[in-house]
Amino acid sequence: MMGLQSDWSNIKEIILYGFGRVGNAHFEKIANVVKIKFIIDNKVGIGEQYKGVPIYSMNSGLDKISNTKIVITASGRGYSSIRKSLEQYGYTENKDFINFELFLANFYWETSNKIGMSKLVFPVTNRCTLNCDKCNSFMPYRKKAFDREIGDLQEDIDLIFKFIDELSVFLIVGGEPLLYKFLNELILYVGENYKEKIGKILIITNGTIIPDDLLCKTILKNNVEIRISNYGLSVEYQDKLQKVKNKLISEGIRYTELVEMEWLDIGFPEEKLIMGTTQEELHRHMLQCDSYCHGIYNKKLYFCTEALMAELAELYKISEDDCIDLSNIKGTYEEKRKEILEYQFGKMNRGYFGFCKYCRGLGENNKCVIKAGIQK
Repeated sequence: MMGLQSDWSNIKEIILYGFGRVGNAHFEKIANVVKIKFIIDNKVGIGEQYKGVPIYSMNSGLDKISNTKIVITASGRGYSSIRKSLEQYGYTENKDFINFELFLANFYWETSNKIGMSKLVFPVTNRCTLNCDKCNSFMPYRKKAFDREIGDLQEDIDLIFKFIDELSVFLIVGGEPLLYKFLNELILYVGENYKEKIGKILIITNGTIIPDDLLCKTILKNNVEIRISNYGLSVEYQDKLQKVKNKLISEGIRYTELVEMEWLDIGFPEEKLIMGTTQEELHRHMLQCDSYCHGIYNKKLYFCTEALMAELAELYKISEDDCIDLSNIKGTYEEKRKEILEYQFGKMNRGYFGFCKYCRGLGENNKCVIKAGIQK
């Protein structure tokens, strides 16, 4: 297994550490491949159960671990914090605990020769109703607005599922994705063709657009989850957001609301950063970002969605060596699958993703925390 000891292949149960938005999003896929003994979380649902699985705090769960492998459902700074906590108790990374994406991808590959991915981002538009400072999708900086053609999106979806077998989260983003005129058709297409391969279809919205009745019906039918980013803006904004929530509630649609949000300022494009000068430095910087959030656009798989959104805003040009052309198979089909499997963990031609040189990243090394949603 890539980076893991062989005894991870034969485990029958694991402990899930972390049950915030990442843990909740990936619970279904993990539970489908291995028994979850219990969940550890120091904030969410302590003393309760989720789908029959008990939730403990770290302190109360320590004596129940008893040589059970731990899968951490967090990324970036969250993963780093949990890793340090476990190391203080004598646990070793890759031996006793591991990140959920590395676990899932290896487990699928070793046990059933399947390609599994954690999260794939599908940008559908760069139009937005807000103008947020330090937006990691670069809405304030984009040269022009676009909406993707539904046929192009369908081709991308068909191509990626030609190679991968399991996907935890299919993430639809903008801009503001509820502005996308073919959103209903997109959800129907994904639900009708790939529902069995996907753990969760997720839409992230800023809560300013009320979905119409037809879209609500499609969202409900395909078990789509809505994640609302509440930036705590004006009274008018809060009024719109409440109407969106009321609509979702009345239609029986699941949603989560994020409040008092913070972002990491990645620096680009306002700052001229050089995050390393050697291949080794930039490879380490890339791996510490630990965002596990890959993107699909125009038949290509991108390691980093920040870089993809920068290219769509015409602020940066991604090298052909930095992405995988899904429409071009050199060698065998199985060789292409293996290339995709290894690429998602950072194996690429130059040893690092080019955009990493100019971006602080989303890992523990980025100390530039800012309030989310401040309007320019």
